[in-house]
Amino acid sequence: MDDVHVSLPLARWPVLTELGASPRVSRPEGGTMNDTWLVGETSGGRACHVLRRHRFAARSLVEAEHAVMTAARGAGVPVPAVWPTDTGGAILGYEDRWWTLYAFAPGVQVPRPSLHDGHARAMGVALGELHLALAGVDPEVVPTPAPRRRPTAEELLNEISALRQLIADRAGAGVLTPEDRWADEELAGHARWIGEHGLPEPEPVPEQEIQVLHGDYQESNLFFDSAVRPTRITSVIDWDKAELGARGFEVVRCLKLSLGFDPDLSRAFLTGYRTVAELTGEQLKRSVGNEHARSLRGLWLPQMIYRHGEDRLRRFLAPGGFSTVAERWPAELD
Repeated sequence: MDDVHVSLPLARWPVLTELGASPRVSRPEGGTMNDTWLVGETSGGRACHVLRRHRFAARSLVEAEHAVMTAARGAGVPVPAVWPTDTGGAILGYEDRWWTLYAFAPGVQVPRPSLHDGHARAMGVALGELHLALAGVDPEVVPTPAPRRRPTAEELLNEISALRQLIADRAGAGVLTPEDRWADEELAGHARWIGEHGLPEPEPVPEQEIQVLHGDYQESNLFFDSAVRPTRITSVIDWDKAELGARGFEVVRCLKLSLGFDPDLSRAFLTGYRTVAELTGEQLKRSVGNEHARSLRGLWLPQMIYRHGEDRLRRFLAPGGFSTVAERWPAELD
């Protein structure tokens, strides 16, 4: 094990003893917020376990994540097992952080550009099954976030200006990259749109539609039974963003993030979802409108990159400028 792994608390999990004194440890290419390590290796070259150092400082938030995972697993959702520590608990406190060891998820991950209609349909079916399973989970399992005031148009425009100045500072320092230019172009377009149209308000969601959601359902958190001819999702990972919301929100968010609102892929996803769970045209239309309003107020990606130095997120920057959810939504799906 090299020096970067010396501080990992591997000895605290009895299940790792079968891997020997110095199991292979590596860092995955993906991941954005939590630190993860792949531990051990099978004869087929796959990792045996996944060690996570949680981003949350509060243990209660990690416990809430585990509670949602347990409820989902009990309802039939394919969720990786959590291995107990040497004291029998599922969470280890070590070096002022919280740690969990998970079984490695079965199946294969498929990168976003390689997704086809078979993947999209399997994703839709699995999300419908997941929503039905989580419908019976006590909402109190999910921590209630403190209410956040929505920023005004003026506040957003000021923040966009400040972010663009940070990018300009990089240009002045001679370190401007193509990704920085893409980010600046998108921010400039975002500001123009707000200046011309203002900010729409989201539509209230009926209380009976609110339930526990995964919170980050997208291809990077899913494993398929086949990379070429998928029929089902074999595992759903990364439950730390579980939240309360309308099912339509999670559907539209996945269509945007994973499928880029591609008409054919989106149709396959919705067809798969509706074979399992109901989603009316009215619910879908409201969810598209609310995602449109929400995303116009969102500056998370450039803020994380330019204010907090999260360069791992640079891979999500792309050329093409700014466009709204309403502009990108395929009209034929209405």
